[in-house]
Amino acid sequence: MSTWFKIAIRNLVRHKTYAGINVVGLALAIAACLLIYRVVYFELSFDNFHRDRERIYRVVSATQNTSGTEFFMGVPFPLPAVLRKDYPQLENVGAIRQTDGVIIVDDKKFRERDRVYYTEPSVFEILHFKWLYGNPQQALSAPGTGVMTKSIAGKYFGSWEAAIGKTFNHNNERIIRVTGILDDLPVNTDFPFGVAISYATLLPQLKENDWLSVNEAHNVLVKLPAGMDEVHGNALLSELIKRYKPQEHRNEQLQLQPLSTIPMDTRFRNFNAVFSLKMISGLILVAVFLLIIGSVNFINLATAQAVTRSREVGVRKALGGGRKQLMIQFLAETFVISLFALILGLVIGEFCLPEVCRMMQLPVLKLFTTDLVFFIVALLLTVTLLAGAYPAFILSGYNPVNALKGAKINTHLLFRRVLVVLQFAVAQLLLICMLVVMSQMNKVLHAPLGFDQKAVVTVSIPKDSVSVQQFGFVRDQLLQSKGIKNVSFSFTPASSYGGWFSRLRFEGRTINDLDVDLKFADHSFVNTYGMQLIAGSNYTAADTANGFVVNETLAKKLGYPQSADMLGKRMAFFDDQVSGLVIGVVKDFRANSLKEPVLPLVLMNNSSWYRTLNIKIDPDQLQAAMAAMEKTFKMAWPAYLYEYEFMDDLLKDFYQEEIQLSVMYRLFAFVAMFISCLGLYGLVSLMVVQRRKEVGIRKVLGASVMDVLVLLSKEFTLLVIVGFIIAAPIAAWFMQGWLATFNVRIGLQANIFLLTIGGALTIAWMTVGMRTINAALANPAKAMRTE
Repeated sequence: MSTWFKIAIRNLVRHKTYAGINVVGLALAIAACLLIYRVVYFELSFDNFHRDRERIYRVVSATQNTSGTEFFMGVPFPLPAVLRKDYPQLENVGAIRQTDGVIIVDDKKFRERDRVYYTEPSVFEILHFKWLYGNPQQALSAPGTGVMTKSIAGKYFGSWEAAIGKTFNHNNERIIRVTGILDDLPVNTDFPFGVAISYATLLPQLKENDWLSVNEAHNVLVKLPAGMDEVHGNALLSELIKRYKPQEHRNEQLQLQPLSTIPMDTRFRNFNAVFSLKMISGLILVAVFLLIIGSVNFINLATAQAVTRSREVGVRKALGGGRKQLMIQFLAETFVISLFALILGLVIGEFCLPEVCRMMQLPVLKLFTTDLVFFIVALLLTVTLLAGAYPAFILSGYNPVNALKGAKINTHLLFRRVLVVLQFAVAQLLLICMLVVMSQMNKVLHAPLGFDQKAVVTVSIPKDSVSVQQFGFVRDQLLQSKGIKNVSFSFTPASSYGGWFSRLRFEGRTINDLDVDLKFADHSFVNTYGMQLIAGSNYTAADTANGFVVNETLAKKLGYPQSADMLGKRMAFFDDQVSGLVIGVVKDFRANSLKEPVLPLVLMNNSSWYRTLNIKIDPDQLQAAMAAMEKTFKMAWPAYLYEYEFMDDLLKDFYQEEIQLSVMYRLFAFVAMFISCLGLYGLVSLMVVQRRKEVGIRKVLGASVMDVLVLLSKEFTLLVIVGFIIAAPIAAWFMQGWLATFNVRIGLQANIFLLTIGGALTIAWMTVGMRTINAALANPAKAMRTE
């Protein structure tokens, strides 16, 4: 066996140019596969470390209405208590509600964005995280108690040991005593606890019998008993709906969502980013494509070298070598190339992984982990067989007599052409997808939203009753400041995740098939965001609702295509606890993602719900405005943490997966095109060597340099065009399906396809030209000297 590898290395050194092309091409393909493997493995590993995870589910909401099915990850507040009471056969039930705000320790302020939760003790019996101190039943049983992770405790108190028994202030609303410490959680969890406050602390604020309102942040986990499946569990939830929901709300269903599908089910949000199953499937497909493209280079160059290797085969067979031995010899050469490529690919992957994670907004991952060993071995064997099997079979089959006589050898030209077409078809497919995604994201990020998001700054504000008294002072101070145009208080910004959804009573009747997005905002909200009133007027300044402003969509869904006809109609929410008249209709604006239809929406006053300060600033006086904002905030709420975000940045949160997809296509389309052109360069190099005498004769007979360039490049031009003809309809079909997930989307315009074929041909011509220009300019006498 050592002899085979010695001969293999000797042959590779002899043909080092082509060996180098193969190594680089395969190394790039392998590096891409390693990066994709690491990302996919990470995404598929979410929460797989919990015991009995196949029996853990999240309860989610699905509402049938005239627009189809709407999905919510939130559930009614009474659900956990009722599940425990009515279905004691369930092994465990746990409620969890995400909150926000500021943690205050002495004079230090911290914001743990999306990492603070109200949690029942049973949640930590369903989910298994390591405890360094305490246990869930004791640590989270009483109001005013909480636990935190080791690193958070260290940040607050210096060390996790020092945190035990200490207190912190949450949102200037309540004092929480630290009664437990969790070890730092794995990054691959959809429940990224930083601080968990006992759910009992929240209970006094909840309406025990409110089955109609749903807050997206309120989740319930269920662990089914052994022997009970998802179908049976869903049947129990259906019974519960009939028992507790009024007849007119029976279209609001609850269902179980397996723990394993939470990270990938795009119908529902979660406490972490969703990385859809389509995205994972697309990544795997790209990895396969790139591996094929890299292997195609080896196959093409190996078969193109058939003429020079045929005499070697003839001599070996004449000296007694069998076909099996020759096949092993050629596979050994492939293995050596693949091994070198693997080593180089590992180096490239290790170097690129941090940047790929940054671009795809993922935590920094490690490439070298124990699971990678098995993947590397499988990848090495796959590449060796994929790239080497066909050339080994063909080259070892040559007739020794014909080979030694110098008879014409079948170089499998047609097969090589098919492979080149395949390479460029895949590369152009990825290019089309990249251009479509980039165009769609450009449209999404610059589409009219029905409000002016430019130069709007949002600031999180305290929500306790004392802080509300500062609203007037803050408004007056800011409006007198340089660079500030308008100020508004609201529950959320104009467009954001979350919020309140409620059923509507309209003119005394309950509307059963309509969930209304309630936006609590003051009278300045419409002007701050530059929204357009198309009928009636805005409501006036007040602490509670003194009139409703609805959007066009709600008016139309209620049967009023003429917006003015909605004025004066009576509406009520929360079991008639909030009621009033419609006094205005605002032109539709995007309170949600452009992937979804416009929601029916109601604006109303309610100062007790204001959590966000919205400030319209003059971009030309940005520095003065920002300084005034910080100064005023610290004067009003000195104990609260001052943080701001621009509205433009908040809107990007809607499209995190699409941004990741754009990065993926840009990166791997470049890799695919580079590998394809690398192989094309090798093929052209061989062709130039094999046809140098023909080129010399043509030049002697009067052919110009341009004639020679056209001669050597026209075949590859045709192959690139054929590849485009194959790629274009496949890419169009695939991207039409992706674009259908957006409510506002681009069309598949011709310029995308023209840019793709134009770019591919330009790159191919440059690649061919780099190698053929020397042959075209060479002295024909040198090429013909041996004739």
